[in-house]
Amino acid sequence: MGSSTRTTQERQGNKPPMAQQSGRAALLGVGSFCILVIVVLVAWAILQGKADAHRTAEVTNSNLSQAIADNLNSMITQIDLGLMAIQDEVLRQQRLGSIVEAELAAAVSRQDERHSNSLGFRIFGADGRLRYGTKNISERNADISNLDDFNFLRDHPGSGLHVSAPVPGVTTQLWLIVLGRRINNPDGSFGGAVFAPIPIQRLMETLAAVNIGPNGVIVVTHRDHKIAAWVPVSAGAARQTS
Repeated sequence: MGSSTRTTQERQGNKPPMAQQSGRAALLGVGSFCILVIVVLVAWAILQGKADAHRTAEVTNSNLSQAIADNLNSMITQIDLGLMAIQDEVLRQQRLGSIVEAELAAAVSRQDERHSNSLGFRIFGADGRLRYGTKNISERNADISNLDDFNFLRDHPGSGLHVSAPVPGVTTQLWLIVLGRRINNPDGSFGGAVFAPIPIQRLMETLAAVNIGPNGVIVVTHRDHKIAAWVPVSAGAARQTS
């Protein structure tokens, strides 16, 4: 009887207590939870890294676009100052009673010297024929009376700066973006227009100075969606200028 009791006690002593089993189960559960948390944190870090990279790319793209826009706007604003200076000179002479051709030609030449991004300033009369212009003129008898940009300024007395879509130059035989302003007679009637063409090649040179990386592409379009300039040149292989 005593021997049987000892054997039973020894067998019971070989079994882990319930408290030990519960502790091991709890420890195993905590370990599994920690592993799960680590996996979740790693996955979250990867997704967060991708989101941060995407946001960084968006900010970089936005900043780059703004820098390009500021650069082009600065160029256009400077040339527009030249257009307005010629407008003012025409108005000044009109108020004096007549146009002094030598003085007006000199005023045009001064603006040519100050604005190297333009091919040169041109004044066209109300009939659309070239009146004044000295720089990069290949056609002295140029007539633009049938061109949309000239007719727009003629038909819109209150128009300010007008920017053309890409067009082939009439006096230069180059593809251009043309800036123009209307010239009024003293009575407010149409007296002609002053234009300043910018070669598309010049726009592309300006854009090429921007670091857009090995796979970057810059495309500038007119409001009618015609492509005005592109970098690199291969991006405009199928250019839409007509």
